[in-house]
Order: sequence, then C-alpha cells, then structure tokens
Amino acid sequence: MVLITGAAGGIGSATAEIFAKNQYDVIVSDVPAREEELNVLATKLEKKYSIRGYPIIMDVTRVESIEKALNTLKSTYQIKKINVLVNNAGKSMLTLIEETDLTQAHEIIDIMLKGPINMTILFLPLLRAALPKASIITVSSLAAKITPPFLGFYAAAKLGMDKVIETWRYELEYQGFHLGIIHVGATKTNIVRKGYLSPTLKKIFRVYDECQKKKKITNKKEKHQCAKAQNIVKFFERQNQVPPEQVAKKIFEMVQKKKKQMLVSRGDAFILKTHRFTTKLAKKEFQRLCKITNEFK
Repeated sequence: MVLITGAAGGIGSATAEIFAKNQYDVIVSDVPAREEELNVLATKLEKKYSIRGYPIIMDVTRVESIEKALNTLKSTYQIKKINVLVNNAGKSMLTLIEETDLTQAHEIIDIMLKGPINMTILFLPLLRAALPKASIITVSSLAAKITPPFLGFYAAAKLGMDKVIETWRYELEYQGFHLGIIHVGATKTNIVRKGYLSPTLKKIFRVYDECQKKKKITNKKEKHQCAKAQNIVKFFERQNQVPPEQVAKKIFEMVQKKKKQMLVSRGDAFILKTHRFTTKLAKKEFQRLCKITNEFK
C-alpha cells in the first residue's frame, strides 16, 4: 500500500497511477479544496486497475488534520500498515525580497519542510509495521542544489528536508527502512502559475501572456518589453520540462530498487553534474534575470 500527499494532480496523481498499475492499493491525499479531484482519482484507479483507492482529506501542515486522517485509515478502513509514503505536497513561490509576503513565505516552509516531517513521524508506526518493505520517499527539487533567483523560500524548504532525511537515515536505515530523495527539475505541472507570484513577477507573467496573444508587435518599446518578459517567463516555464509521468516512473523505480538519490531533469541535469565549473556562468545569468525583473517595477 502507498500513501501519496498532494495527489490531486501533477506528480502526485501520476505517481498514484503507476503504483495502482503495479497493483498497489493507494491512499491519495490532498487539502479539502481538492476533495472532488481526489474522489474522481480514487474511483478511476479502482475501476481501471482493480485495486483499492482511498481518498483522504489531509492538510500536511496541521498535525490535528493528519491525526484525524490517520484515525480514519485505521478505524474506518482497518489499515494496519503502509509500505510506501511519498511526501509530494508542494507549492511554488516566486518573490522579490522587498515584495515578500511573510504569510505566504511561512506557508511554503510549512508545506514542504514541516509537512514531510509531520507525515513521516506520525505515520512511522504504520510504516514500521510493513518492515522490511517500508519506503519513505520525499520529492525534492533541483532548486535545492542550484537555486535561481526568486525561489529562495521554496529552495530552502526543499534543502532543509534533504538534510532532515540525511540525519534520519542514520537512525532508520539499519532498522530496515528505505529513505529516498528525488530531485526534480522543471516539470510540466503548471506549479509556477498555481503558486504565489509577488506583484512585479505577476506583472511580468501578465505582460508575457498579453504579448503571446498578439499576432504581430510593431512598436519597438512594446516589442522590447515583450522580449524582456519572455526572458523571465521562459526561464521558469522552459520548453524542455519533464512530464509528471516520467517523475512518477522514477519514484516507482526508486522504491523497487531501494535507491537513495535520483535526479529527474533534462537540460538542468548537465548543470548539476558540472556545477563546479558552471557556477560563475549561472550566477551571471541569474543576475541578468534580476536586472531585467527590476525594470518592471
């Protein structure tokens, strides 16, 4: 049995699909606003693969919400063990430092750092019951390795969780647990648009969208502004993004082969492998993006 957080769409639903395809019963969880999508997903997987699907409403940032879901799984569904926990819930935040909304910043930390901590600790007894086949997989990000501008809070949350897992390994691996971290590059999930954009970055995305709607731009000033906006947007919504299904396959492979680390990316993979040689080039590019962004204030 596998439990996946943030399962209503993107990487989460794709991961639920591949585990169900391989005859795992799946617990799909997400926040209350995604309840309908969870129900549809669970029903679809049951009919398609003849497995059990359990849609569970759960806010990973709230201990009481997790405890309520845990009690439902144990008492209502009689679930006594979970083989795989996939900590996938996440949210994007692009912000300039002086435009930072602290409430949003704290939410990012809560979802992607505190969330996996809450989930792992509270579900550890059910995972322990599945030993020696118990895996804890955390979806991290390439941003935790090479952090571009405006993504500081997102990257900090991901890197923080990476470090927590590193320390947990000392304690849990000799007991038989498998802990895996998968670093994901730009993915076709629309996470940037669905996340928080500070005012200037929101303006840049709006300018870009307006430019895309126009068949031809003759005004030089407008053309120049469109080109600048495209520079920023295309960096975060590049063409060579990885499909969520590809990430899901890697997560499944990580569980089957008990891998500790994996990278799922395209163009960024080379940068990660050669980051010592490309750090200076990356810094120049990141500074250039910041200068362009500043012109939109």
